[in-house]
Amino acid sequence: MQPITLNTLMKWLDPAGHPDVRLLGKPASDMLIDEMIIDSRKTGSTSLFCAFAGERTDGHDYIGKAFEAGTPLVLASDEAKVQKIEIPEGRAIILVENVTAAIGRIARGLRESFPGPVIGITGSVGKTSTKDLTAAVLSGHFHPLKTQGNLNNEIGLPMTLTRLCKESFDAAVVEMGLDRAGDIDYLASLAEPEIGIVTNIGTSHIENFGSQEGILHAKLELVPYLRGLKKLFLNGDDPLLYSMRDQLPVKPEYFGKDARNDCRLLETGRTEEGRLYVRASYHDAVYEVSIDTLGLHMAMNVLPGIMTGVTLGMTAEEIREGLRAYEATPHRLQPVLTSRFLIIDDTYNASPTSMMSALDTLMELPSRGRRVAVLGDIKEMGTFSREGHRQVGTHAASLKPDLLLTCGEEGRHIYEAALEQGMSRDQCLYFPDLSALKEGILPLLETGDTVLLKASHSMEFTSLVPLLTEE
Repeated sequence: MQPITLNTLMKWLDPAGHPDVRLLGKPASDMLIDEMIIDSRKTGSTSLFCAFAGERTDGHDYIGKAFEAGTPLVLASDEAKVQKIEIPEGRAIILVENVTAAIGRIARGLRESFPGPVIGITGSVGKTSTKDLTAAVLSGHFHPLKTQGNLNNEIGLPMTLTRLCKESFDAAVVEMGLDRAGDIDYLASLAEPEIGIVTNIGTSHIENFGSQEGILHAKLELVPYLRGLKKLFLNGDDPLLYSMRDQLPVKPEYFGKDARNDCRLLETGRTEEGRLYVRASYHDAVYEVSIDTLGLHMAMNVLPGIMTGVTLGMTAEEIREGLRAYEATPHRLQPVLTSRFLIIDDTYNASPTSMMSALDTLMELPSRGRRVAVLGDIKEMGTFSREGHRQVGTHAASLKPDLLLTCGEEGRHIYEAALEQGMSRDQCLYFPDLSALKEGILPLLETGDTVLLKASHSMEFTSLVPLLTEE
């Protein structure tokens, strides 16, 4: 795609020409935009600076800085603050009612102009890993754009789609996050995927939906927006998703371990180099691939990637080659080897399912010392929080790590369940908060330990990594 002209931007923002979208200043006639930026320090000569009014900072206060840094165009909504700004010659401000809604309209315009396939991924667990693996598959034939980090909400997804006009992408893999009802409906209306993937229906954000059935229907809000190929890939081992097989306007294909699935996981293991080995069948063909990742449970997340590659005409060799280049999102089962420990940094986020899978990975890995699990709160669980954390504690006790350290108000339920299931107080310790854990963790560890760090992102367990890597 080519960079966007100012005229095109204005048409996308307000095709009817209503007065709620105004262009202020004297913009250059040859102005072109190829990125949207929310940090005024990162703007350049082809940037659109989006002045968001956040809880802590207001982008309107940095419009002057953005102009100084070279940005030619600003998107703003606070008329009172905008009126105080001297707009340099050749630059402009687009004044709108709502900046978030405006970048959504820009994203929708970009999607309409993009000729390549878009793959939209959502789910309670595994969507980020599935996004990374699917993009890796496509890299064997395409030059795919993919969502970076957790930019999967009403701001992050449009910011991702604007990259379509900056580089020569010919496919896109976007992640769609769910926090409340209507989120997927809105995000899918922007992305309009040709292929939709739902990894599972878990308990993340259950406090906002009341039940897993509520989450199910929220995730499936993407279905009406499928276009082009109109392919829908669902986890067939998830009973809620499988129950929808005859109830959707698009006939889904299923993936999983069960024989009823269209794409079936046949075998998992490890290669001599320690890579994850996956053998799967799809459309009467067998696919054997290997991936550089620690968790055997990641095999399930490979399946929709294979389905996507086959649907888009890729050969088995192209799929294999694409997966050889797989790189995980940071803090997703990321190994960090120090002189004393092997740290498994899985601090990106957490759910009961992903935490139990991470524990499985800890126990599967060879270790020259003890296996230590450091687990914290899983957030946004609502009334299911106690039960979800207790499930983790019960699972931990069944695996018997050498040491289990739990942290946080909800993490106490992990600790209590593990003790009830037979772990001793020498094996299982509780810390009320991160500060206490930081003070107490190092004396408990021994050289050679393999240490898993896992909690919801807001617990800030990522800050434990530098503490454990200090020489």
